[in-house]
Amino acid sequence: MGRDSKHVFTYLVALAVVGMLGVGGGGGAAASSDDTRADAAVKITDRGTYYSVILDYTTGVSPRAMGQAYARAARRMEPGLEQFIDSCFSTISALPGVYQMLIQRARAIRPQIDPAYRDEIEGFASEFSGGDTDVAGDGKLSTDEVYLLNLLPDIAHVTQCSAVSVFGARSATGSTITARLLDWLPLEQLPKGQTVTTIRRPGRSVCLIGYVGFQGAITGFNSNGVFASLLDSDTGVPYRNPKGMRSYALDLRHALESEGTLSGAASYMADGNHHYAYNHLVFFSDPHTSKVLENDLTSTGALARTLRSADSPLSPGVTWGISDALGCVNSYLLPGNHDNHTGDRSNYARWQSIRTQLLSKGPVVTRDDVKAIASYHSPKTFDAGQGDIYNSENQMIVIFEPATMALEVAFRPRNNVLPSVPIFTRVPVSFQSGEGGPHPLVP
Repeated sequence: MGRDSKHVFTYLVALAVVGMLGVGGGGGAAASSDDTRADAAVKITDRGTYYSVILDYTTGVSPRAMGQAYARAARRMEPGLEQFIDSCFSTISALPGVYQMLIQRARAIRPQIDPAYRDEIEGFASEFSGGDTDVAGDGKLSTDEVYLLNLLPDIAHVTQCSAVSVFGARSATGSTITARLLDWLPLEQLPKGQTVTTIRRPGRSVCLIGYVGFQGAITGFNSNGVFASLLDSDTGVPYRNPKGMRSYALDLRHALESEGTLSGAASYMADGNHHYAYNHLVFFSDPHTSKVLENDLTSTGALARTLRSADSPLSPGVTWGISDALGCVNSYLLPGNHDNHTGDRSNYARWQSIRTQLLSKGPVVTRDDVKAIASYHSPKTFDAGQGDIYNSENQMIVIFEPATMALEVAFRPRNNVLPSVPIFTRVPVSFQSGEGGPHPLVP
């Protein structure tokens, strides 16, 4: 997929996200008692810089009913939601073949999605009038189009992200402090859709930091203190045939919902039977450590789908050498994996900046130090290619401490103007009683 067409699709999705957040009144037909019960399981609150979304499965609501209730909540905010999103799809209809290509990619991945997530997505779609008819610009939203929105990471790629973490003796708290930067195209609409979504379940809940209407995990953590975030890792290989491929963002949500340990979640994502259409990394943290899963889907070496840790041997020409700390950009660094690091200006420069900034903080690093590292940019540039960690494409910076569930996020302002110094907001974690509290450091 060419960069121009990728930009158009990203623009489309950004507009769709905004449509879900428009201010409006009214509603649809009178709700049934079952609808009322499901509606009570969904809560959306405007927090000024982001929307707090709660999907409470402890109420016994089914995934399909939850999806329907979520759609109804969105429509209550914007009665013209369906027509608005469909009008955005018509934007790409002028590009020959792109709309149908994206629909076909989504259809190919759809059967491999967890059935409960399919029910959730299809419940959402059922509240709209498009059904099985895919026509951009018809004023209706089809099931295929709702899947297309939810499979964005799997079918279009323009992201550029990074992460850094300290733990053990290097952390001032003795436990993990992680920063994750999400970089994307600086579209003026995108910041208006930022959300912190809590999905409550009996026994283990998750918090997903992303965008309204997107049900996968871009960045998230569970009530066991396992944190994970996705980073693309472009190797220049053409987009694969998506037949039989899975959604790695929805799989990551599954890993967080089903696994209580870092190693368990990483093993799920590294499963050789889980095939994905695009190369990526998953940055994991827990109260004790951080590791990066290098999901290199094109290499055949022994480390192609392996966790990299702070003391892992790296590819020739790549240096880390910092104990109890881990950095990550959009590149593979384990020996034998694809080298998209040394020849990539942005990856190489940002990696060097992370090392330099981390070392400048001394042998013990505080939470504020981690914020400062994530906020680094040259006074004269705001450019990832120049080594700026915080750059013009940044959408949000997540700071998370798994041991205490302390969460802060520097959201891109809704006016789309990045401040020179990121403004962090303390975000309450809305897990249930008995979840989300301190997680002692145990062996």
